Amino acid sequence: MTRSLEVCVMGRAKSGERDSRGSKVKRSGGGKSPGKGAKASVAGGRKAAKGGGGDGSGQTPPLAKQQHSFEPPSAEYQTRKAAGSGKGHKGRCASTKSVVDPEPVAITAADYNPRMISADALAGLRASMATFGDLSGFVVNRRTGNVVCGHQRREALGAIDLGAVAYGEPFEVELGPEDGRFTAIERSGEVIGPGGSRFRVRMVDWPEGFEKAANLAANNPAIQGEFTEQAAALLEELQASNPELTDDVMLDELLNDLRKTAGGAGEVKAKAVPECWQVAVEVSSEDEQRRLFERLKGEGYQCRLLTM
Repeated sequence: MTRSLEVCVMGRAKSGERDSRGSKVKRSGGGKSPGKGAKASVAGGRKAAKGGGGDGSGQTPPLAKQQHSFEPPSAEYQTRKAAGSGKGHKGRCASTKSVVDPEPVAITAADYNPRMISADALAGLRASMATFGDLSGFVVNRRTGNVVCGHQRREALGAIDLGAVAYGEPFEVELGPEDGRFTAIERSGEVIGPGGSRFRVRMVDWPEGFEKAANLAANNPAIQGEFTEQAAALLEELQASNPELTDDVMLDELLNDLRKTAGGAGEVKAKAVPECWQVAVEVSSEDEQRRLFERLKGEGYQCRLLTM
Protein backbone atom coordinates (compact mmCIF):
# COMPACT_ATOMS: atom_id res chain seq x y z
CA MET A 1 0.00 0.00 0.00
CA THR A 2 1.38 3.41 -0.97
CA ARG A 3 0.66 6.32 1.31
CA SER A 4 0.60 9.86 -0.01
CA LEU A 5 0.29 13.34 1.39
CA GLU A 6 -1.60 15.96 -0.61
CA VAL A 7 -0.51 19.55 -0.02
CA CYS A 8 -2.87 22.34 -1.12
CA VAL A 9 -1.30 25.80 -1.10
CA MET A 10 -4.09 28.37 -1.34
CA GLY A 11 -3.39 31.81 -2.82
CA ARG A 12 -5.12 34.44 -0.67
CA ALA A 13 -5.34 38.19 -1.07
CA LYS A 14 -5.07 40.08 2.18
CA SER A 15 -7.74 42.74 2.31
CA GLY A 16 -6.54 46.19 3.27
CA GLU A 17 -8.00 48.15 6.09
CA ARG A 18 -10.03 51.23 5.35
CA ASP A 19 -10.56 54.12 7.69
CA SER A 20 -13.94 55.88 7.89
CA ARG A 21 -14.23 59.66 8.23
CA GLY A 22 -16.55 60.89 10.94
CA SER A 23 -18.45 64.13 10.47
CA LYS A 24 -18.89 66.77 13.18
CA VAL A 25 -22.44 66.64 14.54
CA LYS A 26 -24.48 69.82 14.27
CA ARG A 27 -28.01 70.54 15.33
CA SER A 28 -30.65 70.86 12.61
CA GLY A 29 -34.17 72.15 13.01
CA GLY A 30 -37.25 70.10 12.24
CA GLY A 31 -35.74 66.63 12.72
CA LYS A 32 -37.78 63.93 14.38
CA SER A 33 -36.51 60.93 16.26
CA PRO A 34 -37.35 57.33 15.45
CA GLY A 35 -39.82 55.36 17.51
CA LYS A 36 -38.84 53.65 20.68
CA GLY A 37 -38.89 50.26 19.01
CA ALA A 38 -36.25 51.08 16.40
CA LYS A 39 -34.23 48.05 15.35
CA ALA A 40 -30.61 47.69 16.31
CA SER A 41 -29.49 47.95 12.70
CA VAL A 42 -31.12 51.36 12.50
CA ALA A 43 -30.03 52.60 15.91
CA GLY A 44 -26.44 51.41 15.65
CA GLY A 45 -24.27 54.52 15.60
CA ARG A 46 -20.58 55.26 15.40
CA LYS A 47 -18.32 56.22 18.27
CA ALA A 48 -18.51 59.91 18.95
CA ALA A 49 -15.62 62.26 18.52
CA LYS A 50 -13.63 63.19 21.63
CA GLY A 51 -16.05 64.47 24.21
CA GLY A 52 -18.74 61.88 23.53
CA GLY A 53 -22.47 62.38 23.33
CA GLY A 54 -22.84 64.62 26.36
CA ASP A 55 -23.49 61.85 28.90
CA GLY A 56 -19.81 61.23 29.65
CA SER A 57 -19.89 57.74 28.10
CA GLY A 58 -17.81 58.70 25.05
CA GLN A 59 -20.38 56.98 22.80
CA THR A 60 -22.65 58.45 20.16
CA PRO A 61 -26.24 58.24 21.43
CA PRO A 62 -28.64 55.90 19.56
CA LEU A 63 -30.55 57.20 16.56
CA ALA A 64 -33.42 58.31 18.77
CA LYS A 65 -31.07 60.98 20.17
CA GLN A 66 -28.99 61.68 17.07
CA GLN A 67 -28.74 65.19 15.67
CA HIS A 68 -28.53 65.77 11.94
CA SER A 69 -25.19 67.02 10.64
CA PHE A 70 -26.78 69.00 7.81
CA GLU A 71 -27.57 72.69 8.12
CA PRO A 72 -31.28 73.47 8.68
CA PRO A 73 -33.46 73.85 5.56
CA SER A 74 -33.57 77.37 4.18
CA ALA A 75 -36.21 79.90 5.26
CA GLU A 76 -37.65 79.73 1.73
CA TYR A 77 -38.09 75.99 2.01
CA GLN A 78 -39.65 76.27 5.47
CA THR A 79 -42.05 78.98 4.24
CA ARG A 80 -43.21 76.87 1.30
CA LYS A 81 -43.60 73.83 3.54
CA ALA A 82 -45.67 75.78 6.08
CA ALA A 83 -47.84 77.19 3.29
CA GLY A 84 -48.51 73.68 2.00
CA SER A 85 -47.48 74.51 -1.56
CA GLY A 86 -46.53 70.90 -2.23
CA LYS A 87 -43.84 72.02 -4.67
CA GLY A 88 -40.91 71.03 -2.47
CA HIS A 89 -37.70 72.98 -2.59
CA LYS A 90 -35.74 74.63 -5.37
CA GLY A 91 -32.21 73.25 -5.31
CA ARG A 92 -28.98 74.53 -6.74
CA CYS A 93 -28.69 71.81 -9.36
CA ALA A 94 -30.87 70.73 -12.24
CA SER A 95 -31.87 67.40 -10.70
CA THR A 96 -33.91 69.17 -7.99
CA LYS A 97 -36.02 71.31 -10.36
CA SER A 98 -39.42 70.22 -11.61
CA VAL A 99 -40.44 70.87 -15.21
CA VAL A 100 -43.93 69.94 -16.39
CA ASP A 101 -44.04 68.41 -19.85
CA PRO A 102 -46.29 70.64 -21.99
CA GLU A 103 -47.52 67.54 -23.79
CA PRO A 104 -47.85 64.74 -21.19
CA VAL A 105 -47.45 61.22 -22.54
CA ALA A 106 -49.26 58.19 -21.17
CA ILE A 107 -46.61 55.85 -19.76
CA THR A 108 -47.29 52.12 -19.45
CA ALA A 109 -45.20 49.02 -18.72
CA ALA A 110 -43.47 47.65 -21.85
CA ASP A 111 -45.32 44.59 -23.11
CA TYR A 112 -41.99 43.03 -24.20
CA ASN A 113 -40.35 43.41 -20.76
CA PRO A 114 -38.64 40.02 -20.21
CA ARG A 115 -38.58 40.35 -16.42
CA MET A 116 -40.95 39.12 -13.75
CA ILE A 117 -40.95 39.24 -9.96
CA SER A 118 -42.50 36.86 -7.46
CA ALA A 119 -44.95 38.01 -4.78
CA ASP A 120 -42.37 37.42 -2.02
CA ALA A 121 -39.62 39.30 -3.87
CA LEU A 122 -42.01 42.18 -4.58
CA ALA A 123 -42.93 42.40 -0.90
CA GLY A 124 -39.23 42.52 0.01
CA LEU A 125 -38.56 45.19 -2.62
CA ARG A 126 -41.47 47.26 -1.34
CA ALA A 127 -40.13 47.03 2.22
CA SER A 128 -36.63 48.02 1.06
CA MET A 129 -37.96 51.09 -0.75
CA ALA A 130 -39.95 52.17 2.30
CA THR A 131 -36.99 51.60 4.64
CA PHE A 132 -34.10 53.02 2.62
CA GLY A 133 -35.69 55.03 -0.18
CA ASP A 134 -34.21 54.96 -3.69
CA LEU A 135 -30.91 53.04 -3.73
CA SER A 136 -30.32 53.33 -7.48
CA GLY A 137 -27.81 55.74 -8.91
CA PHE A 138 -25.27 56.96 -6.34
CA VAL A 139 -25.91 57.07 -2.60
CA VAL A 140 -23.24 58.63 -0.36
CA ASN A 141 -23.23 58.95 3.42
CA ARG A 142 -22.00 62.27 4.78
CA ARG A 143 -21.61 60.89 8.29
CA THR A 144 -19.13 58.14 7.39
CA GLY A 145 -17.74 59.50 4.12
CA ASN A 146 -18.58 56.20 2.40
CA VAL A 147 -20.18 55.40 -0.92
CA VAL A 148 -23.25 53.35 0.02
CA CYS A 149 -24.46 52.41 -3.47
CA GLY A 150 -22.83 52.85 -6.88
CA HIS A 151 -19.28 51.59 -6.28
CA GLN A 152 -19.00 50.00 -9.72
CA ARG A 153 -20.68 52.92 -11.51
CA ARG A 154 -18.30 55.31 -9.78
CA GLU A 155 -15.33 53.22 -10.94
CA ALA A 156 -16.72 53.16 -14.49
CA LEU A 157 -16.83 56.98 -14.45
CA GLY A 158 -13.20 57.24 -13.41
CA ALA A 159 -13.54 57.21 -9.61
CA ILE A 160 -15.18 60.63 -9.62
CA ASP A 161 -15.21 62.71 -6.43
CA LEU A 162 -18.82 62.44 -5.24
CA GLY A 163 -18.06 64.78 -2.34
CA ALA A 164 -17.46 67.68 -4.75
CA VAL A 165 -20.94 67.52 -6.30
CA ALA A 166 -23.04 70.71 -6.13
CA TYR A 167 -25.84 69.49 -3.88
CA GLY A 168 -29.21 71.21 -3.55
CA GLU A 169 -30.84 72.41 -0.35
CA PRO A 170 -31.65 69.86 2.39
CA PHE A 171 -35.08 68.26 2.57
CA GLU A 172 -36.81 65.79 4.86
CA VAL A 173 -37.69 62.15 4.17
CA GLU A 174 -39.29 59.44 6.30
CA LEU A 175 -37.18 56.27 6.47
CA GLY A 176 -36.64 53.17 8.60
CA PRO A 177 -38.53 49.94 9.31
CA GLU A 178 -42.18 49.98 10.34
CA ASP A 179 -41.40 49.87 14.06
CA GLY A 180 -38.66 52.49 13.88
CA ARG A 181 -39.53 55.21 11.37
CA PHE A 182 -37.54 58.43 11.61
CA THR A 183 -37.13 61.73 9.78
CA ALA A 184 -33.85 62.09 7.90
CA ILE A 185 -32.29 65.05 6.13
CA GLU A 186 -30.97 64.55 2.59
CA ARG A 187 -29.61 66.48 -0.36
CA SER A 188 -29.65 65.68 -4.06
CA GLY A 189 -27.14 66.41 -6.79
CA GLU A 190 -25.93 64.92 -10.03
CA VAL A 191 -22.80 64.20 -12.01
CA ILE A 192 -22.34 64.52 -15.74
CA GLY A 193 -21.36 61.34 -17.54
CA PRO A 194 -20.30 60.50 -21.10
CA GLY A 195 -22.25 62.38 -23.76
CA GLY A 196 -23.84 64.67 -21.17
CA SER A 197 -25.77 61.90 -19.41
CA ARG A 198 -26.74 62.87 -15.87
CA PHE A 199 -26.55 60.52 -12.90
CA ARG A 200 -28.35 61.33 -9.68
CA VAL A 201 -26.35 61.51 -6.44
CA ARG A 202 -28.20 61.19 -3.14
CA MET A 203 -26.38 62.43 -0.03
CA VAL A 204 -27.73 60.94 3.22
CA ASP A 205 -26.79 61.22 6.89
CA TRP A 206 -27.08 57.72 8.38
CA PRO A 207 -25.53 55.70 11.21
CA GLU A 208 -23.05 53.11 9.96
CA GLY A 209 -25.30 50.15 10.80
CA PHE A 210 -28.17 51.56 8.73
CA GLU A 211 -25.72 52.31 5.90
CA LYS A 212 -24.49 48.70 5.80
CA ALA A 213 -28.05 47.37 5.76
CA ALA A 214 -28.86 49.64 2.79
CA ASN A 215 -25.75 48.48 0.92
CA LEU A 216 -26.77 44.85 1.29
CA ALA A 217 -30.42 45.51 0.41
CA ALA A 218 -29.37 47.30 -2.79
CA ASN A 219 -27.52 44.18 -3.94
CA ASN A 220 -29.92 41.54 -2.62
CA PRO A 221 -30.95 39.17 -5.46
CA ALA A 222 -33.83 37.85 -3.31
CA ILE A 223 -35.78 41.09 -3.88
CA GLN A 224 -34.98 41.43 -7.57
CA GLY A 225 -36.88 40.18 -10.58
CA GLU A 226 -35.83 37.34 -12.86
CA PHE A 227 -35.74 36.80 -16.60
CA THR A 228 -38.60 35.10 -18.41
CA GLU A 229 -38.30 32.76 -21.40
CA GLN A 230 -38.88 35.77 -23.65
CA ALA A 231 -35.49 37.25 -22.74
CA ALA A 232 -33.48 34.85 -24.94
CA ALA A 233 -35.61 35.65 -27.99
CA LEU A 234 -35.16 39.40 -27.44
CA LEU A 235 -31.40 39.00 -27.08
CA GLU A 236 -31.16 36.92 -30.26
CA GLU A 237 -33.14 39.60 -32.09
CA LEU A 238 -30.81 42.34 -30.83
CA GLN A 239 -27.72 40.27 -31.60
CA ALA A 240 -28.84 39.91 -35.21
CA SER A 241 -29.73 43.59 -35.66
CA ASN A 242 -26.93 45.20 -33.65
CA PRO A 243 -24.09 42.77 -32.88
CA GLU A 244 -21.64 45.54 -31.94
CA LEU A 245 -23.89 46.92 -29.21
CA THR A 246 -24.62 43.40 -27.98
CA ASP A 247 -20.90 42.74 -27.67
CA ASP A 248 -20.02 46.12 -26.10
CA VAL A 249 -22.43 45.79 -23.17
CA MET A 250 -21.85 42.02 -22.89
CA LEU A 251 -25.41 41.02 -23.70
CA ASP A 252 -23.94 38.06 -25.58
CA GLU A 253 -22.73 36.75 -22.21
CA LEU A 254 -26.24 37.12 -20.80
CA LEU A 255 -27.63 35.19 -23.77
CA ASN A 256 -25.13 32.38 -23.20
CA ASP A 257 -26.07 32.21 -19.52
CA LEU A 258 -29.77 32.04 -20.35
CA ARG A 259 -29.16 29.27 -22.87
CA LYS A 260 -27.16 27.28 -20.30
CA THR A 261 -29.91 27.72 -17.74
CA ALA A 262 -32.57 26.59 -20.20
CA GLY A 263 -30.47 23.62 -21.33
CA GLY A 264 -29.62 22.54 -17.79
CA ALA A 265 -33.08 22.73 -16.27
CA GLY A 266 -33.46 20.12 -13.56
CA GLU A 267 -29.74 19.37 -13.47
CA VAL A 268 -27.62 19.93 -10.39
CA LYS A 269 -24.86 22.42 -11.11
CA ALA A 270 -21.40 21.55 -9.84
CA LYS A 271 -19.98 23.90 -7.24
CA ALA A 272 -17.08 26.05 -8.34
CA VAL A 273 -13.75 24.75 -7.03
CA PRO A 274 -11.41 27.46 -5.72
CA GLU A 275 -8.08 27.67 -7.51
CA CYS A 276 -5.19 26.06 -5.65
CA TRP A 277 -1.83 24.43 -6.32
CA GLN A 278 -1.19 20.90 -5.04
CA VAL A 279 1.83 18.69 -4.50
CA ALA A 280 1.39 14.94 -3.90
CA VAL A 281 4.20 13.34 -1.91
CA GLU A 282 4.60 9.56 -1.58
CA VAL A 283 6.10 8.21 1.66
CA SER A 284 7.07 4.71 2.77
CA SER A 285 5.14 4.43 6.06
CA GLU A 286 2.28 5.84 8.06
CA ASP A 287 4.68 7.29 10.65
CA GLU A 288 6.62 9.14 7.96
CA GLN A 289 3.38 10.41 6.50
CA ARG A 290 2.30 11.71 9.91
CA ARG A 291 5.65 13.46 10.55
CA LEU A 292 5.63 15.14 7.15
CA PHE A 293 2.02 16.19 7.62
CA GLU A 294 2.71 17.79 11.00
CA ARG A 295 5.83 19.55 9.68
CA LEU A 296 4.10 21.07 6.66
CA LYS A 297 1.04 22.01 8.69
CA GLY A 298 3.31 23.80 11.15
CA GLU A 299 4.82 25.78 8.26
CA GLY A 300 1.37 27.10 7.35
CA TYR A 301 0.38 24.77 4.49
CA GLN A 302 -3.14 23.40 4.19
CA CYS A 303 -2.70 19.63 4.23
CA ARG A 304 -4.82 16.51 4.36
CA LEU A 305 -3.90 12.85 4.77
CA LEU A 306 -4.70 10.38 1.99
CA THR A 307 -4.23 6.63 1.85
CA MET A 308 -4.14 5.24 -1.70
